[in-house]
Amino acid sequence: MLKVFIFAGDWGINIKDWILAQASAVALAAVVVIIIPLIIKKMWAGLIGTLFTSAIALFFINKPQTLQSIGTILYDIVFK
Repeated sequence: MLKVFIFAGDWGINIKDWILAQASAVALAAVVVIIIPLIIKKMWAGLIGTLFTSAIALFFINKPQTLQSIGTILYDIVFK
């Protein structure tokens, strides 16, 4: 789904949403490309590690405000 409204008043928000949607799709495609050889070679430990790491990465790609709140909490703990 390609939605880009350059001439709209809130084009910056629309571009950000479009880039986040594309980043999610690209990251998911990369995970699939990485996982296929691991399944073929039966590298189960690498497969589990890749799935775990990619699940965390995809979560933060889809919800970047969560990563920002974690960073704010850590900053408050360390510097205040």
